[in-house]
This record gives sequence, C-alpha cells and structure tokens, in this order.
Amino acid sequence: MKIHFYLFIVLTIIINGHTIFAQSSYSLTIEREEETVPCCAVSTENNEVIASLNRLRFGEQSGISELIRIDANGKITDSLVFSSIPNRFYKIAQIGQSIHEGTYFGFGWQWTDVGTSYYLWIFEFDDSFNILWENIIDTLDHAPALAQLRHWNNHFFMGILIVRDTTSSTSYVYKTTEYGELLNKVSVPRPGEAFTSSSTEVYYLRQIPKTSFFLMNRGSFDSYCAVMDDDLNYIYSIYSNNYPPQKQLLLSPLDLEFFNDTEFILSGVTRKIESDNRKVLAVKKKDTSSNNDFKIRKFGYEGWEIGPFGCYAAGYKNLAMHSDYFFTGGWAFSSSNLYPDYDNFIMLYAFNYDLDSLWATNIGNDAYYALFYISPSPDGGCVLAASRYDWRKGDQKRNALIIKLPKPDITSISESEKPKPFASVYPNPGDNLFLVQTELTLFTLQLYDLQGQLLLTQQNLTEVNTEKLPSGYYIYRIIADDGRATNGKWVKK
Repeated sequence: MKIHFYLFIVLTIIINGHTIFAQSSYSLTIEREEETVPCCAVSTENNEVIASLNRLRFGEQSGISELIRIDANGKITDSLVFSSIPNRFYKIAQIGQSIHEGTYFGFGWQWTDVGTSYYLWIFEFDDSFNILWENIIDTLDHAPALAQLRHWNNHFFMGILIVRDTTSSTSYVYKTTEYGELLNKVSVPRPGEAFTSSSTEVYYLRQIPKTSFFLMNRGSFDSYCAVMDDDLNYIYSIYSNNYPPQKQLLLSPLDLEFFNDTEFILSGVTRKIESDNRKVLAVKKKDTSSNNDFKIRKFGYEGWEIGPFGCYAAGYKNLAMHSDYFFTGGWAFSSSNLYPDYDNFIMLYAFNYDLDSLWATNIGNDAYYALFYISPSPDGGCVLAASRYDWRKGDQKRNALIIKLPKPDITSISESEKPKPFASVYPNPGDNLFLVQTELTLFTLQLYDLQGQLLLTQQNLTEVNTEKLPSGYYIYRIIADDGRATNGKWVKK
C-alpha cells in the first residue's frame, strides 16, 4: 500500500470577471494492488471522513470492498476490509449517517455463484467500524447498475436499476425496517403512467420535507420526478416543461436535494445550446407544487475548454448543500474510451439558491480524473471522492482520490454585483388582491396552487384579483418579455 499526501497550490481562476482563490485542505491518493474506485465519502462532525473503496483485479470475477477513516489532516487512521472469497464480490454502493445516533449504514450487493445470483445487502456499523447488524434484502438475477438509499421516519428506502441486456431493464424501490428487514418492494415505472420509458434510472430518493411523500427520478428519456408515499404508492409526477417532451433528454437528472420545505435543486447534464452536442453541467431550481422550471443554470464551460465531448457530472452524488449555498461539479470528458490517453480535470462550483455563481475551481490536468461523490463538511467545505488514472504508466489501474476542501471565499462577488429579483409581489400575506412590483412593462404573471394547477394568467397588469380564491398558500411566477422568470410564494389570509 502506498499513500501520497500533499497540499494543493493556490489556484487562481477568472470567472465572469472575478478573481477567485481556492486552496484545498488535503488531497489523498490511495494505491492498492488492485484497481481502486471510491464510491462515496461521508464527512463526520469532527471533519473526519469515512469513505468506501471498491477494489477489483483485472480479469477476475471477484473483488474487495473496504471502508477507510481519514482524519482532519488527511491521514488514514482505520480501515475495514470485506475480503474476497471464491465466487464472491462485495460491492459497497453507498454509505452514510444511519438512523441510529452515532452509527453509519452501508448498502450494496454481494455477487455469489458467479453470474447466477446477487444479494442486495445492507449493514450498520459504529464509529469503530464494528458491524452492528447486516441483512440480505433481496436476491437478484442480475447485478444492480445503480443503487440509492435514504432513510426517514425510522425506515430505509432503496432504489435500484437492473440492466439485463441492451433492451431490457427493471427498477425496484424497497422499504425496510430500521434494521434492514424487508417490508415492501415495488417495480417502477408503475402501470398506466404517462411518459414511461424502457429504462428507469433510480439516481435519487428524497423525502419531501414535513410530508410522508418522497421524490425519485424516472426514466433517462423523459426525465421527470415521481412522487410516491412512504408505502411506495405512486402519487403523481413532476415534469419539466421548459422543453417539448421529445427533448426532455437534454437534462439527465443525477441528484436532487431540498433547500426548504418545497423547493429543491436538481442537477444533471444538458447541452449548452441545441446545435452543440457537447454535454455541459446543469442545475435546476424547482418546486414540488409546479411543473415549471423556476430557473436553470448551465455551466462547465466558463473559464476553460471542456473538450470535444463536454462534461460528466459526479455520478453517485452531485450536490453538497449548506445553509445558503451548495457545491456541485463534474469532470471534463473528451473520449468514450474507458482509459483515454490524455489529461483532464475535475470541476467544482459553488452557487447560491438563486443559482448565482459564487466560486469555482478545477483540479488535475496531469492525468485522467473522474469524480463520483461530493459530500458537505461541517466547516462549510466539501469532500470529493474521485479517481485518478495515469495513462502514462500503462498499468491500466485507477487509484482512489479523496480531496478535502474548506469553505471557499464566497464573498468574491459583492452584494452590489449580484443580480436582484426584477419583480416581487405585495402585500404578502394579503387578502383579495396583491400587486406586482416591477419596472417591467411587458410581463406575464401565472398563479398556481400547491398541487401545480395553473389558476390564472394575466399579462402586463400589476394588480391581481384573488377574490375567488380560498385562503392558503400559492406559487406565483412572473415571466419577463425577454424570457427571464422569477417566482415565489404568496399567502392569502
């Protein structure tokens, strides 16, 4: 085993005319005899990191999974190896804070009887890497291609995608007890749904705050969020109507996180412009009460060349949320080969919840890098789980890379330079009318209920009559003549 520890130099990047400085806490390269790929990294309260590694020898049908602990200085202090035995491959697909205080969950699968069965597997471990319990949830006929786990209300919820061949795939959502005992299992997409596709990729499951409902993403072709209750019943879907249905694939959703009770950030990839096939990174700001995209931000091409094929987003977890900003990112992509003979780099961004750029940096350009996971850290920074492949060595081996970054300088853009909302409404709360405050002369106002139903539309009028509407919460959306849009909540007393 070789461990390389080094500090990054200070990076200076010019974005939108602003000079931004960033310096990481540490970058830890982990070499094993096998090829090593980190799936995820979880930052604990004391700025330590727990990461999972999947290790596979080339040409062999067995492998090793490993948990490691990294202290705040970037040193490995503990590890737990799930050993390779004949005809068995352990893969940890995700780790995280568990239901019980001071413990963590692990989620993945065990490959048994080579090529004939796979055990969907969950376990809980403590701060000293003691396994407290483990359970086999299901036996599968194919290995999952994607897997996601979350927990709320003292239950675990899991989503998996199984690809059987080039034309057939199946996805399932599971519900278990707090100790991994199976309670329910449903297949998705559910019968009778509109816009179902042959491939339903379960990249995320997220509880809608203060409800018993949760969101999961549905389909790589039509790209929408399905709303389900915690008994795994389908309720309704949230579509993105910025594009015609046949162009929904322009945004492939990869991660989703709420930042208040109804609004969430959705990350993925899209195109910079319709005529350019290169992928760029993108985040959307949406609300559970509306099918509209309140705002979309495309990035990954600011300040550097993204290559002939564009960008990939971090594939397992792409959003790291803090109170007033979040991190997201990916890596430059220039070839469809698994181990391309060129150098590339990781891109990392910070945005506020109006999707204004606050900070950005890149890491690499001395080998081939891939980014898998972005976790928030208690000091306001983030932890990256990535891999590095030095194609010059010719050994066809990737090494795990864990990078800890502190809180960035998000004051680089002054308040006076940040864009202000071009319209608002008042009084809020109000009675039978409210007024639109704006300098625009040409605009459209739309008012929705919390189920996403459009209640009224009016153009170029600043007075909105709501006498016929019952008391409650509403979503307004104001669209300028040039296509800009802003939205918010209005309360009728």
